[in-house]
Amino acid sequence: MSFSSYCLYGLCIRSELPLTAPSAPESFAPDLTVRCGGGLPATATAPAGEVWAKADFGNGFGVQLTKIESGWSLFYPQTGEVRLANDLRTATAHALPGKDAILPLLLIGSVPAWWLNLRGESILHASAVAVGDEALAFIGASGMGKSTLATLLCSAGATLITDDVLRLQSEKESFRCHWGTGELRLRANAASLSELFPPACVSRSADGRSTLLLPAGKSSLPRLRAILIPRPSREHRELVAHPQSLVQASFHLNGFARVLGWHVDEPRRQQFTAFARVAQAVPVVEVTVPWGPPFPPDLPDRLFAVAGMTLGETAALR
Repeated sequence: MSFSSYCLYGLCIRSELPLTAPSAPESFAPDLTVRCGGGLPATATAPAGEVWAKADFGNGFGVQLTKIESGWSLFYPQTGEVRLANDLRTATAHALPGKDAILPLLLIGSVPAWWLNLRGESILHASAVAVGDEALAFIGASGMGKSTLATLLCSAGATLITDDVLRLQSEKESFRCHWGTGELRLRANAASLSELFPPACVSRSADGRSTLLLPAGKSSLPRLRAILIPRPSREHRELVAHPQSLVQASFHLNGFARVLGWHVDEPRRQQFTAFARVAQAVPVVEVTVPWGPPFPPDLPDRLFAVAGMTLGETAALR
């Protein structure tokens, strides 16, 4: 099997497994090289070692990070295992029986998030879109509407930055957003939104979701203008914004980290410090969102207005 190189979250990932991500020039030095390992038996479990983190998402889904002699193991009970070398330069991916097609989804989402955390960064569980040089992000747990709202804004003319994994880069007193895969994966109750896009953009992912593959953004990194926490409501017909205090914002950012379940202290301290800096620099607003489908036709404009943005320009927020 041959290798291909991909640009993802500001990284160059060279992988034997095909990934849904923008291609990187072969001349780029890889930050992480992913090899395809052998299959795992159906009875496979996480290896013995020091458990650094464990997250249980219910219905048998979850992940366990274990420190082992050769590096780290990321074990996904429903999918397989990815082993990272001690120097974090290489990884080997192993699929459980029948899960070969699902494994690449971990390699464009969960695995880079854990890898970045092990290298000292903290990653938000967020979707984000750009208007020119400005970005608007939605944070939240799975099912809170991040991808749905990003899809609505892209249908109105915004550019997708990322779905699910948001890596930020500090710049003086602000933060910029790294580009992700260019792919949006929609849950069944939002699949009808794919009809807002040309048929050529629409496909289906290995886990059965409707998928939108949207044009890649510019090479410059958009500045993060605001972070919204969506609270979907079928009772409200008006969007209601609740700006968060510094303490509230820090609490929410830590609660909606992409990597959760740490059993060791240093990553928790690192995450708390990193997100406190984000909360100081970027407005965080909880928004009650009138929910669909159908969605109010002016909902994209109302969401941009909360951040002091429009599709044509940005207005003063503070």
